[in-house]
Amino acid sequence: MDVARARLAISLLDLTDLTDRCTPSDIDRLCRRAVDAGTAAVCVWPDFVQQSSRTLADTPVAIATVVNFPTGDERPYAVRAVTEQALLDGADDIDVVLPFRAFMAGDFDWCGALLDEVRAATLDRAHLKVIL
Repeated sequence: MDVARARLAISLLDLTDLTDRCTPSDIDRLCRRAVDAGTAAVCVWPDFVQQSSRTLADTPVAIATVVNFPTGDERPYAVRAVTEQALLDGADDIDVVLPFRAFMAGDFDWCGALLDEVRAATLDRAHLKVIL
């Protein structure tokens, strides 16, 4: 792979820290690495979106966060509330976990309700990705 392709590949990646023991200093390091490497975004817990937004102000690095993560079992209105707060805190991308247990059980109404809530919150405000 040549250098140009490697840089392009890196520019399309998110640097992620979704560890259970993630700390504010871990997020500061993650954000610095993202800027230095030229990645597209950082992906952090919703609790760290505001910090990431402040740290990455005036940089091209976007901020992604996860909702209904990792289990996919939260109630639709609760997921919407977390989504709304993440957007207020500066999230550019919302990655929502499909309620896979409900999906596997054939409860497509529950899945649709959850995705509708998150889609309504992100419409014209952020990118929405679904984690299967």
